[in-house]
Amino acid sequence: MFSSNASFSRRWLLGAALCSTLPAVAWSATEPSPFTVDSDTQVVWIEAESHHGSASVGGHAWKLNKAVAGFSGSGAMRALPDDKVARTSGYVGKSPRLDYKVSFPEAGTYYIWVRGHGPNSGADSVHLGLNGKAQASGEKVSIPRTKGYAWGGGSRSVKVPSAGVHTLNLWMHESGAVVDRMLVTKRKLSNAEQVPPPAPATAEAAPAIAFDSATQLARFEAEEHHGSSVVGGQQWKANTTVSGFRGKGALRALPENTVTISTGYVSKSPRLDYRLSFPKAGTYYVWVRGHAPGGGSDSLHVGLNGKAQTSGENLTLAKTKGYVWSPGTHTVSVPSAGTHTLNLWMRESGVVVDQVLVTSRKLADPDKVGADTPPPAPAPVGYVTLTWKANKEPVTGYRVYYGPAASSTVVEIANLKTADPSFSASAPKAEFRIYEDLGIKPGDQACFRLRAYDKTGLSGYTQSVCVKV
Repeated sequence: MFSSNASFSRRWLLGAALCSTLPAVAWSATEPSPFTVDSDTQVVWIEAESHHGSASVGGHAWKLNKAVAGFSGSGAMRALPDDKVARTSGYVGKSPRLDYKVSFPEAGTYYIWVRGHGPNSGADSVHLGLNGKAQASGEKVSIPRTKGYAWGGGSRSVKVPSAGVHTLNLWMHESGAVVDRMLVTKRKLSNAEQVPPPAPATAEAAPAIAFDSATQLARFEAEEHHGSSVVGGQQWKANTTVSGFRGKGALRALPENTVTISTGYVSKSPRLDYRLSFPKAGTYYVWVRGHAPGGGSDSLHVGLNGKAQTSGENLTLAKTKGYVWSPGTHTVSVPSAGTHTLNLWMRESGVVVDQVLVTSRKLADPDKVGADTPPPAPAPVGYVTLTWKANKEPVTGYRVYYGPAASSTVVEIANLKTADPSFSASAPKAEFRIYEDLGIKPGDQACFRLRAYDKTGLSGYTQSVCVKV
């Protein structure tokens, strides 16, 4: 996502053409979406550097800072210069400010935790407010003076007048203070570490998992996750102690300390994330191939997009010496075609997961898929070539989206990085096999659109371009 700051007011110029030349399609970078308070955990995590706006006042400004190791995200923000200035009163008009747009589900009091670094006693506090106005309950949030980062605040709060989007403000109280991230919640917490932060996103490194068009299923190894989280000392770790796994190994919820989490697992259990490109909305059955070392280590939970789904709870594996598939009765409801994140949470410590299969079909045996499916027709020979004009300013890469119609061009099928030696940044293009890559036959329609990105985020979409293949 891009800042609305003038330094990012670039225009991305992409002209898409399918085996022909089409006029250029231009679009403008848009402001990042608001942060959203999660309805299940009642919290929202905010990286300090991911602000929607900033203001420099009296020679002071918030600047990206990486001098102190241990920050999360891409860095922290520091009020500079560190010239021993303190703004105890009148700070709304006298102090540099950071703005964060937050979508609140309801009105009320929201507590703010601030993770930061206090280099010394004269550089260890900030002020918080809402919609550009001071609130006494958010003044002088102290950041612990430690060698690294630590959480402060917790008892400080802001009063939100109504549901919807409001702007959370952070002002410098003392120059030199460093802010790394914030946690906003309606809950009273004794420690911010009670709530696990979201799993780090690694979507750039691994594309979404696609469904096979012939068998209507996606099968993948447990270790091929896009993200994972560590909660309360529990985490999913690579495991090869039980023979019979597929791929490079399996994942086990460790330590095996007889912990069972049946409720509240969204925030209390370690999680695995898998991004899938679903071909359509609907109910999908989730099969898990795993190993249950004992009756207290044989179950997990399944959900979607970081939220629990009752139909995916308490998935239990039979207790055997090796690996076995789950019953296949657990499901998730997918709201729309496109990319969504399938989540696996530990229910019982010690459970082992080797492989996952997701399908809209009812199966009798995941290892015999295809027995009741006619063999696919011979793959047609042919390619679709997509070309476009390179962006005038340097970009990190382009994402390509595909669909059968202009209104449903939502499935990401390629992430092309300009640093890749095989990709021409000056004359970008992408080539796809019409059957193997797109799963379509000659005569079908294929529609494409693009998004460019750099370290600051993604651009908007180009217009869709369609062609008969």
